[in-house]
Amino acid sequence: MLTFLSAALSIAAPSAPACAAPARPPGVSVLSASTSGADRVYRLRVEPGTGPAMIVVPYEAAVATLWVDGVERERVGRDVPVGTAPFGRAEATFTLDGVGPDDSVVVRVSGSAAPLRFVSDVADVRAATAIGFAGGAVDAILVTVAIFQLLAIFALRDPTIAWYLGFTLSLLGVELARESFLPFGEAGNTAGLLAFSGLSTLCIVGFSASYLRLRTQAPHLWYAAIFWGSAPPFFGGVFVLATHRAIDISSLVIPDLACLSALIVIAAIRRRSGYAPATYLGLGLFGITAIFAAKLVRDTLGLPSPFLDRWGLEFGAIFDVFTFSQGVVFRYKFLLGERERMASDLSAATYEAHHDSLTGLLNRRGLEARFAEVAPVESTVLFVDLDGFKAVNDAGGHAAGDEALRGVARILRHAVRTADIVARVGGDEFVVVLVNDAENSGAPEVIGRISSSVSFFRPLGPESDARIGVSIGRATTDARVSLAAAINIADADAYRIKAEHYAAARGVKRRLESRLQA
Repeated sequence: MLTFLSAALSIAAPSAPACAAPARPPGVSVLSASTSGADRVYRLRVEPGTGPAMIVVPYEAAVATLWVDGVERERVGRDVPVGTAPFGRAEATFTLDGVGPDDSVVVRVSGSAAPLRFVSDVADVRAATAIGFAGGAVDAILVTVAIFQLLAIFALRDPTIAWYLGFTLSLLGVELARESFLPFGEAGNTAGLLAFSGLSTLCIVGFSASYLRLRTQAPHLWYAAIFWGSAPPFFGGVFVLATHRAIDISSLVIPDLACLSALIVIAAIRRRSGYAPATYLGLGLFGITAIFAAKLVRDTLGLPSPFLDRWGLEFGAIFDVFTFSQGVVFRYKFLLGERERMASDLSAATYEAHHDSLTGLLNRRGLEARFAEVAPVESTVLFVDLDGFKAVNDAGGHAAGDEALRGVARILRHAVRTADIVARVGGDEFVVVLVNDAENSGAPEVIGRISSSVSFFRPLGPESDARIGVSIGRATTDARVSLAAAINIADADAYRIKAEHYAAARGVKRRLESRLQA
């Protein structure tokens, strides 16, 4: 979240020298250096014929002022109002133009006792501080990550990565503005730095909220995060550009720190609730929050920290970019596994909803779904009702009855084709659908196989004489007769056959009794 902390604290925040400063340009010398209160005062002499010369201000200076012949010519530093030179430049410098040996040149520095450095031009400034290499390295990293994110957006179609791409591009814009690479000179770099800083705030908050899935699971937190993360830099930027005044940085930074801290807490809560990707987000947010807090404390207490001034936010941003990249990859794997688990659970739930738990056959709902899926033109429906099943239950108990039902289910599956449908629709009632069996051509053979197999079945074991039988009703589905209607017709037919079986069994029993009595 590069807000006005990145902008205002870097107004005159040069980097620590990465190598020895170049030699002082000929003709520029320090006549005297004295201390006046909390300031360091340098009196300079410029020899005749001196070419372009630049004074590099000490990097921890709060305010530095250039006086020529008693007139204040320029002021730079962290406490200088936004919108004045050298805002948007990587180094705070003074340029000695039109100054000769007869002019009185004084530089007054507040907040630093480090010596001044003298170079010939901007190229020497960057060479002296390694800005070109370090800044280019940061830009190259951000461009590479942005390309990766752009490809990931097209591959994964994840809006979270779009927020992340916006954050990375805004960081790149901030770097270009701080190194004076934007068009329209100082004004362009000033406006660009403010705009990209505010955009980075919006994008990192949006990325965090989307990463944590707040928009769907906690919409009020989503809108609160967007507002508190974006409103301070937006209105502060309008104020700065309109007035060119210095502003109280804490009034802009503290809301952002509070927003970041709240997001870290939310990430911790989401992690404890089982959302593992929140770990990466919390780590990245903690890193940039620590940088912000350190810079705010440093600025409040007036402590020198040149490395933190120039490169703290860059290293914090690069740390965030890589941490969030890891988080995006891990989040994708986590969500993919979550979707697979949900699909597996849904598949299991669908199976349970459409199958009989005892026999593994389809239940009535599964029968209807399977029939609708096959959509046969004409089929034969067999309603299979067991005869004598109650006696098996009474003799062997419920366990024996359950095993008998499983045995009958196996017989039914083996008696039909793979394309046919077998279902258990009641306690001892089954339905067999002979798919696309025009004119019942296959029904008699199937009925014969089922009846024969069940007649040889010993539900209580081979030692027992207990047997069961079947009553099989038949009906046909077509354009006028639905599956439900056909089942009802077959059920009535099975009931009629069962009654005939019982009547025949009673007749046999009476004849046996008559013979015994005779």
